[in-house]
Amino acid sequence: MTKENTAWTWAEQVSTYRFWGLFLFFLCFFTIQVLIGHSVIFLGGYADMDTQQVSVLMALFSFFGFAGIWLAWFAVRLKNHYLLFLYGGITFLGLLLGLLVPSPTLLIFAGALIGLGIGAIWLSIPSIIAGGSGGGEMFVVSYGLVIFFERMIPYSTLPLFAGFLDKGENFFILSLVLAFVGMAFLLPVKPSLFYVPPPEKKVGNHFVPTYRPPWKVALLCLIPIIIWCTYLTASMER
Repeated sequence: MTKENTAWTWAEQVSTYRFWGLFLFFLCFFTIQVLIGHSVIFLGGYADMDTQQVSVLMALFSFFGFAGIWLAWFAVRLKNHYLLFLYGGITFLGLLLGLLVPSPTLLIFAGALIGLGIGAIWLSIPSIIAGGSGGGEMFVVSYGLVIFFERMIPYSTLPLFAGFLDKGENFFILSLVLAFVGMAFLLPVKPSLFYVPPPEKKVGNHFVPTYRPPWKVALLCLIPIIIWCTYLTASMER
C-alpha cells in the first residue's frame, strides 16, 4: 500500500480519540515541567539543598531531558504506544522517589529521571502525530500546536496553584496526580496509533473532499482562542 493510501489527513486525526488522548497525555506531563520551573526554589528547601545542589538538580534535569530525544526515536521506530507508558512510568517513579525520600542526593537522581521521561514525551508525541501524515510540514504544524497549548494552558492556570506549590511535597503530590491522569488518558488510545491506514469513509456524490494545506487547517484551532480573548478583553473594559 502506498504512502498516499496510508497517510492520515489532519481532519481524520483530530476526529479520533487517538489524537486527543496523545495530546492530553502530552499536556499533563508538560504541566509537570512548568510546575518544576515554579517550584525549584521550594524544592531546595524541601530537601535541605544548598544553591549548588539546586543548580546540579536543574542541570541534570535539562541534560537528561535532552537525552530523552533518543528515547523518542525508539518510540517512533516501534510504531505503537507502549513505550509512552514506559516514559510516563519513568517520570512517575522519579516523582514518587522525590516525595518519599526527600534527601539531596536522591532528589537529584529523581530530577534526572523526571527530565528523561518528560524529554522523551516532548518529542515523541509530535513525531507520532506527524508520522501518520508524513512530511516536515505536518511535523511543524503538530509540534507547533502541542507546544502552543502546552505553554498557554499551564501558564494561564499556574497562578491558581501558586500558594499551594510553596511546599515541596505539594509539588510532588500534584505532579503525581497529573502523571497518573496523563497515563489514564493514554489507556484507551489504540496501540497502532496513526501507523495504520485511516478508516474508510463512505462519501456521497454530493460531497467532494478538497485538499487544504495543513497550516490552513491548523489555523482553525486558533478561532476559539481569538473568540475567548475578545470576550475577556470586552469583560475587562466593562
